[in-house]
Amino acid sequence: MKPAWDKLAESHNNAGSILIADVDCTSEGGKGVCAEQGVRGYPTIKYFTEDTGMAGEDYKGGRTFEDLDAFVREHLAKYCDPKTKEFCDEKELAYIQKQDGKDISKLSAELERLRGLAAGAVKDDGNSKAWILKRIKILEGLVGPSLLQRLQKMWSKAYFRTTATMTRWLMSLADAIEPTLVAGARTINGWWSSVTNMVKGKTEL
Repeated sequence: MKPAWDKLAESHNNAGSILIADVDCTSEGGKGVCAEQGVRGYPTIKYFTEDTGMAGEDYKGGRTFEDLDAFVREHLAKYCDPKTKEFCDEKELAYIQKQDGKDISKLSAELERLRGLAAGAVKDDGNSKAWILKRIKILEGLVGPSLLQRLQKMWSKAYFRTTATMTRWLMSLADAIEPTLVAGARTINGWWSSVTNMVKGKTEL
């Protein structure tokens, strides 16, 4: 997988809006990061956006370069901001102008329609899923996050802080009791060796 990951980094890290990076979970500097993120197996891929917060989300797609590149382009690339017009191309600007004057109910209805198309990976009048996703992002910017989305974001941040604190506490506890456990294991091993030798001696008699 490393060649695909390195190629992904070369393709996107110079774009300015995305950072593709890796962490060595076996190194001293990486152990804490991986513990806080709940990494249990290797390699684990996580992605971070404004929606996921610091907790991030596990990537569960394919691991070829093509799969990874498609995911980055569809889900992580900077999208057009309908309010500032930043990162907007001509097609997106035209779409924003088309929505001008529509009330929230109409924008929300169109947003739900496009979400349904995206969920089913259905083409809309010959347009690609990428264009559907771009329109969804524009409409989300115009409508604003729902109450549920706000609550999910708050929960994500609270969950991350709680789990990160617990993880650090458990690691500290493990470090503190490790010498006791090692000493106990040695005592038991010595006792077992003594018993074994005693039984062996009686058997020989």
